This record gives sequence, C-alpha cells and structure tokens, in this order.
Amino acid sequence: MKRFSIVLLAFVALLDEPEIAHAQDEAPLVGLVHTPKGKPHPNAAIYVIYREQRWPRVSGERRSEPTARSDAAGKFNIPKLKRETVWVMAAADGYCVSDYVRIEPSERAGGVTLTLRRGGTLVGKIEPALGDVVGREVSVMSHNGSLGWRTAKTDKSGRFRLEYVIPQHYVLDLRGGWNGISYRVPVMIRDGETTKVRFGARGKLITIRGTVSQNGQPGSGIHVGAMLDGSGTGWPDTSTDARGRFELQIPEAGLYRFVVGNSDGASMAIYRKVADRDVVNLAFELGSGSIRGSIKFTEGARRFVGVTLVRLAEPKEKSDLWNRYWEVYADRGSFEFELLPAGRYEIRAPDRLISDGGWRPTLGRVVRPGVTVRNGKTTSVELRLSPGGSIAGSIEGASGNAVAGSDVRIQTLEGVNQSVHADKSVSADGRFRVRGLAPGTYRVLVQYRGKDFRSPEVAVKAGETATTKISVR
Repeated sequence: MKRFSIVLLAFVALLDEPEIAHAQDEAPLVGLVHTPKGKPHPNAAIYVIYREQRWPRVSGERRSEPTARSDAAGKFNIPKLKRETVWVMAAADGYCVSDYVRIEPSERAGGVTLTLRRGGTLVGKIEPALGDVVGREVSVMSHNGSLGWRTAKTDKSGRFRLEYVIPQHYVLDLRGGWNGISYRVPVMIRDGETTKVRFGARGKLITIRGTVSQNGQPGSGIHVGAMLDGSGTGWPDTSTDARGRFELQIPEAGLYRFVVGNSDGASMAIYRKVADRDVVNLAFELGSGSIRGSIKFTEGARRFVGVTLVRLAEPKEKSDLWNRYWEVYADRGSFEFELLPAGRYEIRAPDRLISDGGWRPTLGRVVRPGVTVRNGKTTSVELRLSPGGSIAGSIEGASGNAVAGSDVRIQTLEGVNQSVHADKSVSADGRFRVRGLAPGTYRVLVQYRGKDFRSPEVAVKAGETATTKISVR
C-alpha cells in the first residue's frame, strides 16, 4: 500500500508540473489610458497583440473583441498575459487609436501609459468624369492587415468625409461607376491634419491611341490593358485592329503598366509615362523570343513555384527598369516566358514576388544568370531545387553599437545577387535573417552610408542557420 501511495503521489506531482510552469509563464499588465490632453479616459478598449498575430479591427461594425477595458479612472489591469513580447494599444470613440506600444516581458512591472490620438481627417470628392457621384462607396485600406480599414459613402455632390483616421499609408478604393471597375489612389494620413483627395481630378479622360507590332509587323488581335502604377487601378482592355492600332481611355496622367498579350494567353507588362494631354500616342513592340523551363525537385514535388525573370540591361528610368521584369508560376514543374525581346536574362526560383518581402520559402533559391534569348527562338532551361538554409547576422558600428536601417544582400562568391532587390532590411537591434538559400557558400553585402561592406564567407547547409557579424566603420 505504501508503495502504491508513493507512485500515486509522484503521478499527481507530474500532473501538477505543467500548471505550475504555465503559471510561471504568465504575468500581469497594468496601465492607464490618456486623451491627447492628458486626461484619463474611461471605457477605452485595450488590445493586446502577440507576435505573428493579426492586427485587430478597431473601428466599424465588425470590431474585434478587446482584451480589456479601462475603468472610470482610465486604468486597466490584465491579470494574465504570456511572458513574451506583446504590442498594446487603446481605442475609444471620438478619438484615433493610440500608438502600438511594444512591451518586453522585463518591462511589465512599471506598467504602460497609452495616449489616444486626434488622428487625421480625410475629405474627398468624385468628379463626374468617373460616372455617377451619388452614394459611391470609398474603402480606406491599409497595408497593416485590417488596421485602420474604414468605408465612406458620397453625398449628392460626390463628397465624403472620415474623421479620427489612424495615421499611416492607405489605398483608397472607389468601386462602381465609370465602366464598373474600381479606381484606387494612395494617400498618407498624418495626425492632426486634413488630407484632401479628388477622384478624377483632371475632369476629362485621356485618350490613348497606340500601335502594337512584332518583328516589325502590325500585331493584329492583340489585347491591351492599362493600370496606374502604385494604385492597383485597372481600366478595361481593348484589342488591336488589322493594322495593329488600338484606343482606350484613362482618367489621369502618370506612370502606367500596360499589359499587352496575344490570344494564346501570353502577355507582357510594359511601363510607360502618360503625359497630361487630351490625346497621347504610344507604340509597343513585342518580342518573339521565349524561355521554356522545367524544375526538378531533390525531395518530393511542388504544385506551384514562383519564377522571376530579369533582363540584364541598364535601365534609363523607372519605366525602363520595370520593363525588365517578368514573373510566372511553374505549374507541376514547368514554366514558360513568351514575347521576350532578344537579350540576356537572369532566372530565379523559387521567387513568388519581385520584392521577396515577408515570404519564407523552404526551398533553396537557384539563380541562373546569363540566359540568352533570340527573336523567334525558344531557349530551354532546367532548374534543380533542394531544401534550403538560412543566414542570420548582426551589423555593428565602430563602437560596437547596433546599426539599424541598412539593407543586406546575399551574394555568391562570384557576386551574383540572390534577390532582385535587397534580401532584407536590418531591424532596430541591428539583426537580420535571410531564409530560403540554396546550400553553398555566400557573402553578405551591407550598404551603409554610401559604402559597401562584405562579410567573410558563410557556408549554408540545408535546414540549418549559419551566422555572421559585419562591422561597418
């Protein structure tokens, strides 16, 4: 009986251990909510966000449930929070939300003060050139998940107004009306300021008359569409006639992305600046070269793999720069680029987006430089992908201080960049991590104050993280 009692007690102790450990992993958080004038604010909604968690909805009808609320004295107490880094903010009617305050576990003892902001005011107007102006819905969309998303409707004169808008970058999306498609405008909202926007500010549509040719011959039946750069606004497609001519209308001047393609579904993006004139003439020349590729996997297979193609030519301006890029998905291990001008190209895979921002592929990236394309010819390419590794490192100044804000590139020993743009921006504590690198030897290039600094050679192995440290002086 004694022996059974000892075993039972030991078993009960084991059951209790996770609860004790769980309690030790939690800690309280107390705080105070102030108005912009420093007065305590009651019944404010308090939101706590953990790393990798979505930003909550803090306005509109479908608001997220708050973690806590402030009392009559503006104070709040959250008794149990995981002992890890969190972001805390406050929201209340009649004010803009407070800044998100980052709190480390060691900083919780002193509490936190959250100050509500005045926010920005957004006023706008829709011009009749874009169709009906009454009751049009304008969506205010941010790049921080759903944080700050709002909607407004225009009055009889086509005007709308939103107050207490969270200061940050937004894209305004106007739906319906002219040709039944959306029209987008990027804006920046600042605290305490009023931002004014006019949709269709020019008041009259711009007519584009153009031609499309291929190998010096008119391109008949070619589809042409236009999208304003940086806004996501697209306009209806049109097609060329037997002489390769087309005509379409756009609402304003600027840099446009023209998508030009044939009836087989092959297309290319051509960036052109459109002047502020009633009629603008453009001419597009399509290439006739192509690249057909296959992807082999050392471990298993993937349905979709992003592939980026870059033309190796020095750009004269932004429109030329963006005209050098193409991107497709490899479906079941095969991909194809068509309508390519003759020249030398560089292929990257996996590479879902040009900017590579925030994407963490498990496969190591392969870069194939110096692929030659000729008019009327097809170039064949085979890429072999295997599991990748990572490089993590830190940037230090002359006195050993952390250097933030610089960009890092990962290069092979031959100087081939692993991404089209910078692989990563250095965080506030001077650290960085680049994932999805093929096994091999690399150097890290840091650009700081107009100078280049390179790390020693770094060996990357599949499934592992190699480390390095770079001093910039």
